[in-house]
Amino acid sequence: MKIFNISIHGHIEVHPLLVKIIDTLEFQRLRNIKQLGHGPFSHLFDIMFIPEIRGSGFLWKKASVEMFQHMVETNELREDMKVYGLNPDEDLLFIIELIQGVNTARGRTEEKSFLYEIIANKYNGINMDKWDYFARDCHHLGLSNSFDHQRLLKFARVCEVEVGEEKVRRLFICFRDKEADNVYDMFRTRYSLHRQAFQHKTVNIIEIMIKDALVKANDHLKMT
Repeated sequence: MKIFNISIHGHIEVHPLLVKIIDTLEFQRLRNIKQLGHGPFSHLFDIMFIPEIRGSGFLWKKASVEMFQHMVETNELREDMKVYGLNPDEDLLFIIELIQGVNTARGRTEEKSFLYEIIANKYNGINMDKWDYFARDCHHLGLSNSFDHQRLLKFARVCEVEVGEEKVRRLFICFRDKEADNVYDMFRTRYSLHRQAFQHKTVNIIEIMIKDALVKANDHLKMT
């Protein structure tokens, strides 16, 4: 294991295979980008700039999958996965499905379907992608964050739950009832971030100006 010191989460241990991924050229290009999963300027680049120059068919999740697949093939990470006892075909499919946030999955069996709630939860929106950017963005913006993701994790369990009119039983990630206020704080934090930062009128105006500048520069600058 290698230990990294993260400004938000403190010291964390990282598996050797993940260190291999982090050390790739493609991953290291993200070193000075503060938002995960996105290119420079975050959603401004993904949702405003790219569609204007390439059409509306661009999807940032699809682009993320393509970048991940390119990273795996270019750096021959399939062989490294085998060294650590993983099945490249099955486990790479699982990672891609996690990125896409699918409702029906092929990378894991029904008994493991609750794993798809961790990154992009399609059922209730409670997922670790939000928890990370809440903590990160509130820290850098100087905004309060009353949501305690560490506490919520302590009270998380995988439980069998009846769903649908047919009352089919399946496994979900569930939380103690006394954590209701903490969950409310999660959605309140999301609302506050959008109101005070992400969707603030001044931010929207500046984003449009930057997008227009990028569009005009597109034929003259080459990203490397």
